[in-house]
Amino acid sequence: MNLPRSVLILFSATILTSACAQQNPNVLDGSSESNFSGSMERIGKNLTGEKQHQFINAVIAIAVDIQKKAEGPIDLKKERREALDGLTAQQVIERAKSLPPYDYRTVPVPQVPAPIPSNQNP
Repeated sequence: MNLPRSVLILFSATILTSACAQQNPNVLDGSSESNFSGSMERIGKNLTGEKQHQFINAVIAIAVDIQKKAEGPIDLKKERREALDGLTAQQVIERAKSLPPYDYRTVPVPQVPAPIPSNQNP
């Protein structure tokens, strides 16, 4: 079976691009939660104090924006991973800067039932 040359070139380019992204220590890997956590830690360690602070706040801002735009229950970790996959720290910071300002008080908080008091007598 002979594939057209353009298909082979496109396929090869796709494989090379994904392999390079996975090997690049400066980009977030959203392929799984463990890979994402590891790449967040690795990138964070390579940043200076102020840049690290900006990066963490940017990740939080993007997660808040995802939550605010959701019209129902979502897997926030998965959505965040997918939104940040393949980005560098600087790209994450720039993306967060493009978001409208947010107020943490406006983010919906899931209702957790109050604990049932125990009937223990002293």
